Amino acid sequence: MGDGTGAVMIDGKMEDDASLKQCLVLVELAEELAAIDPDLKKMYDEIEVAHR
Repeated sequence: MGDGTGAVMIDGKMEDDASLKQCLVLVELAEELAAIDPDLKKMYDEIEVAHR
């Protein structure tokens, strides 16, 4: 996975290094936006994340 060794199937979807990189870019962008927009930060803070 994140080390470029291949792909895995999660809930019937292929996840690979490129998928991880895209997710990290989105998280970084969300953090940057939340830092400059208090209303957006409040909305992000209200999101519940399911842990498996």
